This record gives sequence, structure tokens and C-alpha cells, in this order.
Amino acid sequence: MSVRRVDILENIRVVDLVRDDHGRVCGVLALIGREQIFIGAGAVILASGGAGRVFRHNVNPPSLEGDGWSMAYRAGARLVNIEFFQIGPAVFNAPLTFIIHSHMWRLRPRLTNVRGEEFLPRYCPAGIDPAEVLDLKAMSYPFSVRTDAKYMDIAIFKEVMAGRGTPSGGVWFDVTHVDRKTLQARAPITYEALLRAGIDPARDRIEVGLVV
Repeated sequence: MSVRRVDILENIRVVDLVRDDHGRVCGVLALIGREQIFIGAGAVILASGGAGRVFRHNVNPPSLEGDGWSMAYRAGARLVNIEFFQIGPAVFNAPLTFIIHSHMWRLRPRLTNVRGEEFLPRYCPAGIDPAEVLDLKAMSYPFSVRTDAKYMDIAIFKEVMAGRGTPSGGVWFDVTHVDRKTLQARAPITYEALLRAGIDPARDRIEVGLVV
């Protein structure tokens, strides 16, 4: 069995695809520090992830800015389905940004707009219990039409669009009715992470909004 040698080059930023005189991709242009280099290749596979960082509110790492998409487009690739992003509630406008995890929804938070109104019930159709929507949201982070958890995302979006959101474009997520021991027992990782960021969910409301 033959084994082909694989060279691994680390700490290199690829900035563009290079095409030959026939328009075929023949390698990449990259940077090592400020030095520009060319890496030739018979084929190039882009595995650069998505473009979530192009949105103002997101939970993506800094590298996901759509660089791979841009390079592919400039080289003549046909881009399809790029409108599909996962969107859901997360903590933002705070020293940290992260998705609201299932255990926090199971604590039955109060969600209020900038006027202090609990708004979820007004978006739940007849026969849909807001408490059930909260329970279902614990099992469904991204927006989906497949479960009634969708009414939570719709409610947040419409409140913000109606001008009843916070100045940052979010709403308030409040579990101050839950005692500190319960928070520590049922949501220890989230609780400690918020404490380190200067937010005590046993005492403070959390600003949340829809993010990519």
C-alpha cells in the first residue's frame, strides 16, 4: 500500500485562490505574517466554515467571516444555499456572548420587553401554553417551524421590530425568581460563567436577543 506524504503548514492565512491562464484554480495566495507566498496545488478544497461573523449579533469565532465564500466567488464558483443560518436566543451586549442553554429555559424565565411587559403570551395562538413553549425551547436552540418553540423566537423578533426591545436590540431574560442554590445546582456552568462576567442571574436580569 502506497502512502502519500502530507505537508501541514500552520499559522498561515489563505487570502485568495489563484487561477492559471485557462481559468482553473492552481493554488492559493497566502500570508505568513506579512510575507506573501504562493502554494501550488492540483486541486483546492475550501473548508473554511461559514460567515456568521458578518452579523452584528453572533456567537461565531472570529475566523468565520465568509473568507472562503469570497475566495470561491471571486474564482467563479456558484454559491448556493448561503442564506441558511441557524438563529436563536443568546446572551449579548455583555462581557460574554453565548447561547441560552436548555437548563436555563427549564427554570421558566420571565421574558420582558423594555416596558417590563411579559410578551410571550401575546404571540402564542389559542391552545398554545407559553409554559410549554419555554419547555420546548429547552430542546430547540435554532429557530425551526417544526415545533412550537418557534413562538419564542417569533416573539423576541417582533418585540424588537416593534420598538419594544432594549437599545441594543434585545429583551430581558429574568430568572431572579429562582434562588441561588437552585441556579448553582441546575445550571452550574452558565451560572459560574455569568458570575465571572459580573452578572449574577440570581439578582440581575440578562439581556438576550436573536443571534447567528
